[in-house]
Amino acid sequence: MVAFTTLLTVLASTAALAAPHEPRAPTQIQSRVSNTRVGNLCIGPGGTNGEDLTLMSCSDKNAEAQFSNSQIVMNNGVAEVQAGMNIIPWVHVRPATQTEPQASKQRWTMPTVEGYVRFQATDWQCLTVGDVMPGPAKLLMEPCRAADVNQDFMLI
Repeated sequence: MVAFTTLLTVLASTAALAAPHEPRAPTQIQSRVSNTRVGNLCIGPGGTNGEDLTLMSCSDKNAEAQFSNSQIVMNNGVAEVQAGMNIIPWVHVRPATQTEPQASKQRWTMPTVEGYVRFQATDWQCLTVGDVMPGPAKLLMEPCRAADVNQDFMLI
């Protein structure tokens, strides 16, 4: 009887591991300090309803960006999405290279959903209009600090 109970317990735990994961709730984007060798990309509210956002650089001109007309314009950098542990995307900014003249003035859309923002992007590619990254993602930003030399944005 003990062996049978043990077998049932093992089978139940194995089935739980093999079961597909439930769809995740909308994820949040939170500022996180990380060594990207690029600098900070700061996001702050622009309007009273929170739908307008302002992107700016805290420490690096390559990360400067503007948000207007539902588009983000990179002034002199390239924003990328990369998959991390457990396929968690990271959004960070790097300088544009000489082979990316169009990317140096890169635009992509961030349509608002209930006062929050959903990135349109794809893993391992530069952010471009129309490519959709798994989301939607709610924006939760912490104030930038003088000690933040490099900063990523992680979907958590």
